Amino acid sequence: MMNLFVLLVLLYPAIVDVKSTVEQDCLILHNRLRARHAVPDLQLSSSLCEDCQAYAAQVMAKSQVLEHSQNEGNYTENIEVTIGNPLKSVKKWYDEIEYYNFHQPGYSEDTCHFTALVWKSSEMFGYGQADDSEGKTYLVARYVPAGNQEGKYRENVRKLRRRSMRNKGICLFVNFHNFVIAQITILLLYH
Repeated sequence: MMNLFVLLVLLYPAIVDVKSTVEQDCLILHNRLRARHAVPDLQLSSSLCEDCQAYAAQVMAKSQVLEHSQNEGNYTENIEVTIGNPLKSVKKWYDEIEYYNFHQPGYSEDTCHFTALVWKSSEMFGYGQADDSEGKTYLVARYVPAGNQEGKYRENVRKLRRRSMRNKGICLFVNFHNFVIAQITILLLYH
């Protein structure tokens, strides 16, 4: 019985259902998509998130106008208005990969959300969202240092890798994690 107690204490952080924020969920999705291109993970910036949240609420949702902020080149910004799951908008931005020409890299209105999302030299990430009075959600994502810089696309927008080993590792961890929880549940039920 003591061994079971020790095991539960060691695994407690993995067993507890930890609530994540929408910012964290968005960051996780961004980093999973970036991993497909072998670029470093973004880090969540609380100050960027606060600025994104304020802009989404006080400017876009309040006026019900989808409009980029005046950032003066300090960051790259993706914005969107949606109804439903906001994370689908992130996937929509990524899906612009279909139109990106890796053989002739450069800026395009058709792919600028995608290139901002996977820009290799961007390190920090902020996200905010706000609902308007009609139930539409306004999203703001910002990336620092700024991406979509002319003449730097070839080195910052990498081709899609065939398979991300990191994603395989995550799947193995999740499967192992689920197996361990299942085993603990069985032990607790039958002992």
